[in-house]
Amino acid sequence: MARSHSKAAQGVYLYAVSKASVRIDEPLAGIAGGSVYALVEGDLAAILSDVDQDKIRPERRNIAAHQDVLRRLTAADTVLPMAFGTV
Repeated sequence: MARSHSKAAQGVYLYAVSKASVRIDEPLAGIAGGSVYALVEGDLAAILSDVDQDKIRPERRNIAAHQDVLRRLTAADTVLPMAFGTV
């Protein structure tokens, strides 16, 4: 997963925690179309995307983006999913 930071980012949205070896074959679009990336520390990785707000509204498009990222991550490996709205 490529790491891409927005200049206007105010927060980081957390989708899941996984093994550091998690791999995604294609780019993932997260909340507000942000690029999903892994931040690796030791044996673990946080699956994140940058967001330009500190609260994410539970709107259909945001929930759908969150669920799509989790669905695609769990298809690739075992992950510990985070609750919607974790910034």
